[in-house]
Amino acid sequence: MFVTHLSTERSFRELARTLDPILYKVALRACRDPAVARDLVQDTFERGLRSLPQLPPDTQMRAWLTTVLHNRIVDHCRVQARRQSEPLEAAEEIAQPPVDDEAWAHITPEDLERALARLPEKFQSVCQLFLIERLSYDAIARRLGIPKNTVGTRLTRGREKLRALLLGGTEEEVE
Repeated sequence: MFVTHLSTERSFRELARTLDPILYKVALRACRDPAVARDLVQDTFERGLRSLPQLPPDTQMRAWLTTVLHNRIVDHCRVQARRQSEPLEAAEEIAQPPVDDEAWAHITPEDLERALARLPEKFQSVCQLFLIERLSYDAIARRLGIPKNTVGTRLTRGREKLRALLLGGTEEEVE
């Protein structure tokens, strides 16, 4: 269908009704989430309606809307990839349980160093590098020769063990 046949919003709506199931199948196949697919198709039609006055008269609407949908899918995938590659440090900060400031107020740097020394080696080295030397997960992984995800896991468990040591937990919590 050419733009010249779509001189009104009403004509565009008729085209949208015809193309909706086709574009939805394309979006669903690409993202595998019905709600996201529906949103992508809806956004495609919104963009199409807004751009209608600027399109050349010989534009084939089905091909053009399919291209718009394709670009929306690519944009969506890029956003998802960025979210999944969020630095572990940021995710770790979010995952930490709330801290009782009153209990931590009396802990000195010396207390922290003594507690670090009591940790099992695999937790001690990661906690020392992250908490004291302020290295990133990547730098710790390179220095210790372990995967970045292992750094995050050991840091989480090491912090739990430190918390137990510093706040009067049992030796079993540290082992």
